[in-house]
Amino acid sequence: MRIWSTRHYWEDIAAMHKLCDEIVADRRAHPQPDVNDLLDVMLNTADPVTGEKLSDENIRFQMATFLNPKTLHKAQQEVDQVVGDKTLEFAHLSQLKYIEACIRETLRSRGPIGAFSKHAKKTTLLGGKYKVHPGDQILCSLMGLHHDYKVWGDDADLFKPERLLGERWNQLPQNSWKPFGDGIRACIGRGFAEQEMLTIVALILQTFQPQMADPSYDLSIDPSTLSVKPDGFRLKFRRRPGKVPGTGLPGQISSTSSKVQAALPSQSKSSATSKGQSVLILYGSNAGTCKAFAEEIQSNASDYGLNPETRTLDDATEHVPRDCPIVVISPSYEGKPADNAKKFVTWLEAHSKDRSKMYGVKYTVFGVGNSEWSSTFHRIPKLIDESMRQMGAQTFYRTGLADVNLDLVGTWEDWLEGLWKVLRSSNNVTGDIVTSELEVSFEQSSLTSTLAGEEMNSGTVVSNRQIAGAEVGPIKRHMQIKLPPGMTYATGTKKAFLKSQSQQPLFVLLATSVELGTPASQRQIAALVEHCGDEKTKKELQELCADSTYPSRVLERRYSLLDLLEDFPNCKLPFPAYLDMLKPLASRQYSISSSLLLSSGNPNNMQNDAIASITYDIHSGPALSGNNRNFRGVASNYLAALSEGNKVHCYVRSTNRAFHLPADPSTPIVMIAAGSGIAPMRGFIQERAAIASARDDGDAGTHLGVAILYFGCRDHQLDFIYADELKAWQEQGIVDVRPAFSKRAPPGEKTRYVPDRIYEDKQELEDLFSSGAKIFVCGSASKLAKSTAAVCKRIWLEANPGSEEKEADEWLEEVRETRYVSDVFG
Repeated sequence: MRIWSTRHYWEDIAAMHKLCDEIVADRRAHPQPDVNDLLDVMLNTADPVTGEKLSDENIRFQMATFLNPKTLHKAQQEVDQVVGDKTLEFAHLSQLKYIEACIRETLRSRGPIGAFSKHAKKTTLLGGKYKVHPGDQILCSLMGLHHDYKVWGDDADLFKPERLLGERWNQLPQNSWKPFGDGIRACIGRGFAEQEMLTIVALILQTFQPQMADPSYDLSIDPSTLSVKPDGFRLKFRRRPGKVPGTGLPGQISSTSSKVQAALPSQSKSSATSKGQSVLILYGSNAGTCKAFAEEIQSNASDYGLNPETRTLDDATEHVPRDCPIVVISPSYEGKPADNAKKFVTWLEAHSKDRSKMYGVKYTVFGVGNSEWSSTFHRIPKLIDESMRQMGAQTFYRTGLADVNLDLVGTWEDWLEGLWKVLRSSNNVTGDIVTSELEVSFEQSSLTSTLAGEEMNSGTVVSNRQIAGAEVGPIKRHMQIKLPPGMTYATGTKKAFLKSQSQQPLFVLLATSVELGTPASQRQIAALVEHCGDEKTKKELQELCADSTYPSRVLERRYSLLDLLEDFPNCKLPFPAYLDMLKPLASRQYSISSSLLLSSGNPNNMQNDAIASITYDIHSGPALSGNNRNFRGVASNYLAALSEGNKVHCYVRSTNRAFHLPADPSTPIVMIAAGSGIAPMRGFIQERAAIASARDDGDAGTHLGVAILYFGCRDHQLDFIYADELKAWQEQGIVDVRPAFSKRAPPGEKTRYVPDRIYEDKQELEDLFSSGAKIFVCGSASKLAKSTAAVCKRIWLEANPGSEEKEADEWLEEVRETRYVSDVFG
């Protein structure tokens, strides 16, 4: 039991009740007949039917509800247009339509109360099926009411204020929106609460830029509070440019006043400081690559006479300084920004036509992307670059774009070298460039608890078994992990792993802190030449880094620095210099292949622990760089060596927000996967099985919509993983499994690939999609994702005679992130 939490919980309620009772007692002792407020109404108004008035206890409970303002949402543009810098007045509230819709939608999607109860005055037959007697209590779930797809649509689980704006609000069915409860006395303070929420939100947004303290926070509910509240959710606020303390409050001078403007501090530090010319580095990062690049500039800038400051892109929303150069470093994840850049990108898109927003800003952009996601390659860094130009900013250095599948390090090094030169020359930095060599020493230290901004905790391995051998592909394994206390996950999310420490300091450094297998850059190979003692070796290395040979002899072979030092032993590169060339080790992410609903309901899980499973390939084989070397994947081989009871550092990261099951289980779904890409699909199927089991009315599949799984395997006997589970779920009506075997199919079936089987079922799939089906894809970006997109466009073109390829592309782009959602990997 939560002993201490419960005690404080009741202490808080007692204090709240005491305050309310004191207010009621004071009003009864000192009546104010001229004051027609809500308290006066509660004290003096009688029920029109029974003639009864509210008791002091009832009034206390109503007032306790008033003390819980609930919502905050970004609607600053409306506040700026309606209120500006003026004092917020009562007349403004009726004009804040969008904020009002945001509050309504917040109350719908996750209101302060979860349910209310009803009882029948006489024996009643509900829905022609359920007999209810006067003594029966009926608990009405507001979560179910407010997420009824028949009322709110297939996107009922998404936050969309527009659904409660204007005429759409007026056209809602009766009794479909009841966040304040039901009946005459549901919440007598509703009007007060709505007015209070509008006022508070408007005042906050008028002056401050709110931001999630943890951009990757996943909603969890605090179990210790009386009403529904988020657990561990924190906001941080930055004062908006030109806003003084007290903006919007009575008696304050307008922020646009010349006196106020003269007294306002600069948006950023002075560009000229005793530490050198200021430069601001803004980055977005999930996996850590772009963050590492930003930190590289941060750590080396002082050597070039510059004074750096590093922030996330979200921190710069409405706060892009004009008095120092800006360096933006951004990835593009399937065309979406990093978690800590979403707010900034949204702000850019909303104001891209307003040239005043960034007039006078000087900036440059370096973008990282994956060319295997061809349709969204570098979308976000290009969007940032174009939007900043449109908003009046000017570039001071060329845009850099790197491909993680090619020479990421070399592209970065070349761009960075030019950046240093431009920053120094354009800002008249004339001091000497400080050069120093890295020194390495080993000291006792614990592994860092954070990685790429995420909390790293230790999970416990429950099981780790092989589910497919290496006969027709990589070995596949299934691992179950008991998550650290307090850590949960949603079906479809990812888990990231960091290698644990060894007792050997050098091993710790090389095996758990740096990337050893990254292809050497041309600049790094040139540095090796300086440490070679014979001309023959120098010549061979110079040939390797020549523009004509480098792509084929180094990049394609993934020839690393370590490989080069093995193959050219005459190179005497000092260890500190070698270490300085390596990039930090990034976490490896795996899709979770289970559902928390099933693990929580497992009778063998007596402690109700949160257990997650992953499905992973072991990457091992002859290295492309040759010389009889063996390549071993960092994370997969580390995970494969773990046994039951071992600890593993891990954290849960949200994946694509749309990559989750529809809120309504009857919505049809089509799942497309190959190999270990079945992981999130297995989680989805487990969740459907748990939902069916919970309803337990004798027919598991009755309440579930059609679910089809297209699963690509090589051999029907050797790598058809989870075959027995899938067969059992199919027999229960949970899923229709349609495997495609590319190498060896069962007798009587032909070999084929997933897209081939999809095309064979095109009419059925076209009908399902027309009826609202949602498509999920998980697999290789260059293979399954590309071929699935191609066959879907082919089917669409055949169903729309006369249409062209461009229109098919537009259709697919339109349904992405809503009804065609992918979670692909390189």
